[in-house]
This record gives sequence, C-alpha cells and structure tokens, in this order.
Amino acid sequence: MPEKKRFQMARDTRVILFVIILSLVLVGLWQSVLPWFAEYYYRVGFVANTYEKYTESAAALDRAFS
Repeated sequence: MPEKKRFQMARDTRVILFVIILSLVLVGLWQSVLPWFAEYYYRVGFVANTYEKYTESAAALDRAFS
C-alpha cells in the first residue's frame, strides 16, 4: 500500500507562525491586565483626593486614564 503524504511545513514557516501566535497571545494578556492597572491607579487617586493630596491625586488619575 502506498503511504499517505503528510502535510509538513518548512521550519521557517513554523517559526513565523509561532512568533505570530505568541505575539497575539502576549498582546491579549496585556490587554486583559490593563483594566486592573487602571482600577488600581483610580483607587490611588481617589484615596489621595480624600486626604487632600491634590497633586498626587491628579497624577494618579491621569495615569489611570492613559
């Protein structure tokens, strides 16, 4: 019986696909972490505003929105 031909990619193609998939995963993870950073800096700014530290509050809130 003849053997079935297996689909096999070249090494360069596998490396390129790996890099693309890895970069997509890393960007997705980073995008999922950003809301927590924003929430943290918002809370820091809110607490600083409560203690009337307005410059620190403005800096933290600015960082939360950027």
